[in-house]
Amino acid sequence: MPPTKPQLSENDRRERMRGCEFLADQGVSPSSINDANRTVDILFFSGIDVPRVDWWTGEKYVLRFAPKGGDFSLLNNGAPVLDNHSSWDGSASQKGKVEKAWQEGTDSKATLRFSKRADVADLWGDIKDGIVTKFSMGVQILREEKIQENGVEVRLAKKWQPFELSVAPIPADWATTTLSAEERGIAVQPRASAQMEEVNMPDKEKDTGTTQTRAEEESTTVTARSIVTEQLKAAEAAGAIAELDRVLQILKTRKVLGLTDEFANKHIREKTDLNQFRKLALEWKGDICEKQLNTQPGHIAMTQDERGYISYGRDEVDTRRELMGAAVFGMMNPKEQKEDRDNPFLRLSIKQIAEESVRLQKGIRGPIPMGDVATMAMQVTADFAAVLENTARKQLLNKYNAAAPTYRIWCKPSTTPDFKSMTRVRLGEAPTFLKVAEGAQITVGLMADQKETYSLATYGRGVSFSRQMLINDDLGAFNDLIGAFGQQAARLENKVVYAILYANAAMADVVPLIDAAHYNTDTGVLGNTAFDSMFGLMGVQKGIDGVTVLNLVPKYLIVPRALESTARAVTTATGPNLAASSQNWFAGRLEVVADGEMDTNGLGVVKYFMVADPNIAPVIEYCHLEGAEGPQFIRKDNEQGILGIQFYAYLDFAAKAVDWRGIVYSTGA
Repeated sequence: MPPTKPQLSENDRRERMRGCEFLADQGVSPSSINDANRTVDILFFSGIDVPRVDWWTGEKYVLRFAPKGGDFSLLNNGAPVLDNHSSWDGSASQKGKVEKAWQEGTDSKATLRFSKRADVADLWGDIKDGIVTKFSMGVQILREEKIQENGVEVRLAKKWQPFELSVAPIPADWATTTLSAEERGIAVQPRASAQMEEVNMPDKEKDTGTTQTRAEEESTTVTARSIVTEQLKAAEAAGAIAELDRVLQILKTRKVLGLTDEFANKHIREKTDLNQFRKLALEWKGDICEKQLNTQPGHIAMTQDERGYISYGRDEVDTRRELMGAAVFGMMNPKEQKEDRDNPFLRLSIKQIAEESVRLQKGIRGPIPMGDVATMAMQVTADFAAVLENTARKQLLNKYNAAAPTYRIWCKPSTTPDFKSMTRVRLGEAPTFLKVAEGAQITVGLMADQKETYSLATYGRGVSFSRQMLINDDLGAFNDLIGAFGQQAARLENKVVYAILYANAAMADVVPLIDAAHYNTDTGVLGNTAFDSMFGLMGVQKGIDGVTVLNLVPKYLIVPRALESTARAVTTATGPNLAASSQNWFAGRLEVVADGEMDTNGLGVVKYFMVADPNIAPVIEYCHLEGAEGPQFIRKDNEQGILGIQFYAYLDFAAKAVDWRGIVYSTGA
């Protein structure tokens, strides 16, 4: 006796086999839209059984999602809203974000907030106008169970996690829509896969109606089934496109990483999620096995989920070196170390990182003698040598910038593309306007200029990370030396600049930078009287034409360290209730710059300077080689007899006084 068809109650059937929804009135906006905030509530999945096609066998199956198995943590963490699952254009692909997501029975709902960018305006307008109403989810299946149901294979996603929501013209679930759409007149038609529809439809009742009634019912049934059939075809096509995209990206990743065809094809057949495949590809490429990792001391301990994630199109060697570099830099700068659960090298010692770098690069299994590690890690082509070079370079610049020499405050920065002599030309002021008589011709004036010439100089020193340092696990000594090099480079630049002040060399006009002929030398101790005189001297300086009054104003007060407290006292307000003669009229008008080079340069500890804003009237210009602004760091190939890695730190730098008008000097007495 043939098995009877399972009979479901009408409520069960409707719950499990909900109909596809079609908007009868597309011109009315959903009531959940907030135009000011650009938010809208949507139904992004209704619990539909999604018909799919196996890409390799061509067999059809049904994908079903367990309502209680949805993990919305990524959605509720601000997951992106895309246009038809496209993310190829980077951040421009993101049209908005998920504000929140929740489950109501079998319905998965969310509040979306769309961007106010101009390129999203049309999409938002279509959503408001009810033209765009369909949505889809990008989802990874974490746990799946295969079952047979009335001759149809059903793949039940018992644990699933959406990671993005998309506006989709052809969604897998045609019941998706903006919420409150049911208030706009919806015709509901039953939806299901063709096989499931046949199985779950109740037996036909006895014919009790008229011929006309039966004809109308048959017509309605044919129309509904025709609509469902078309939707199923569209859904199958969309599923095939998504599967094709997954396969193509796996094949591209295989090519980039040099994986075997067998490895890639295995995961294509097993329908491995793309993100998971990339992680497994990195594991396979590095020949790291979970059973091996925890058997030897000093090895990287990590689980499959803790391994480094490799992005499509990125070289594995670069990824590995970047992760190692981040770990080494974190050891050099503990306060700046960033937690990264995907970085397996964090919290390893420098010796352990060297060992693992050799193991990964050479594909070695089992323990490696430390002497061999030191030899292989310091080879020219070794990952560890490259990582140490890049990290030391970064640390050198880090310490150099942290030194913050004072000359950078009041001098003008510049760069040059080569070591040729540089000529800094300063154009004079525009010719003075002359009165033009009626009918007369306007006369042409000339502009004077001023030139100063100088060129770059190179300074350098070597440093070594020895074999003994590595075997002794001693990164600290090397780190201290690198930090000292960075600070020393900043001190060198500072010394070069301040030496210009006390050298007081002649400029292009054959007159020293500070000279009575330049009207920039004065007397007087720090205080209102001296300041008044120095402000006056700078204010009446004339331009290159010798006529135009520049009205320059001092901005910085440069003093020896011995005068810093006095300088700050005389540039700070003393209160509103004092007599006019006791008021500090220069409070807030000068920024104090105190530097020890001023104490030791032979000028004494009472002399000081005022300089103008370098953007208006530069006095001293400093220059680096273009693209090398600061100390540089390079690795030198091992020389015969050298057991370790040799590095050279060098600096291309120069400074020159380019104008005297923006500086005033005081003898301090």
